Amino acid sequence: MMELNGERALLAELKYQLVSVVWEWKFRRLVRALKANFNPAQPRDERGWWTDGVGANDPRVMSDATPDGWIPGAQYAGNGHHFVPRGVFTNDKYDFSPETTRAFDSETTGHLKDPSSNQYDGVHRTYNKEVEEKLDQFLERNDVTSREMTPDHAKSFADEIKKSRDPRIRQLNQRIYMREIMRSLRLFRGRE
Repeated sequence: MMELNGERALLAELKYQLVSVVWEWKFRRLVRALKANFNPAQPRDERGWWTDGVGANDPRVMSDATPDGWIPGAQYAGNGHHFVPRGVFTNDKYDFSPETTRAFDSETTGHLKDPSSNQYDGVHRTYNKEVEEKLDQFLERNDVTSREMTPDHAKSFADEIKKSRDPRIRQLNQRIYMREIMRSLRLFRGRE
């Protein structure tokens, strides 16, 4: 009987992994299709998000001044959801090298068509807290300090977060993927 339960658990895990791979494949295919329609000349709003034509002359734009900490040439618009949130990897309690910080910063979903997918709400705050706890565990498990963490460690940790089955992490990632898929379907239907 215990062997049967073990096989059921293995089957459930394999089913979960297959579904995860299928959804990731669909999402990547969708991202490739969306990039095919990417237009870097498309106007942006005051937060740097791509818009449908509302630009700097819109009365809702308060200022064209650059915010504090803005780095010329850095790509702020279209970064998407960071699997390891900036609020975590820029936290003062860590001392990551600039290379490791860049590695964390590059681990994103890419540009999101639906910016409401990635708002800093209760689900996102829970996600940040859990990712920070998992990062502390990762450092301890790998017997490295934040200063010793390499870009390869950062990519490995981000992969753990992407694949995490922890509901506090998975909930936000799935919400983002599903909203992007639904938004793309609405945009696609609108073109027909």
